[in-house]
Amino acid sequence: MQKIVFLFFVLVLASCATVKTKQVVITPAGDWDYTITGTPNGDYAGLLAVAEKEKVFTAAMKSNDGELPFTNVAFDKATNILTGNFNYQGTDLVFSATLAGETLTGTISAGGYGFPFKATRKPKA
Repeated sequence: MQKIVFLFFVLVLASCATVKTKQVVITPAGDWDYTITGTPNGDYAGLLAVAEKEKVFTAAMKSNDGELPFTNVAFDKATNILTGNFNYQGTDLVFSATLAGETLTGTISAGGYGFPFKATRKPKA
């Protein structure tokens, strides 16, 4: 009987033990294959490069047309939303996308118009 009581207490104590897990840091830093659809000039595709250095984010969209650096890049860790601005052919555009797993989904907007943006994280080389 004492062995059963002892075993019961061991099981109760073991079930109360805490297990430390490694917390996964969610970050948009990396390279992303993107598409922008439905613009008056057609669809666009290319590479979105996002970097983080000392908690400061930078970003640039790269395509056959060249590179468009972002300004005011920010990532809200509470909402997982990446934002920024860039200029395309004299038009100031606002970028906003939500990070979910390995996907960024959002819009690029200007002058009251928004165009769907979607990107998939490229595997690390």
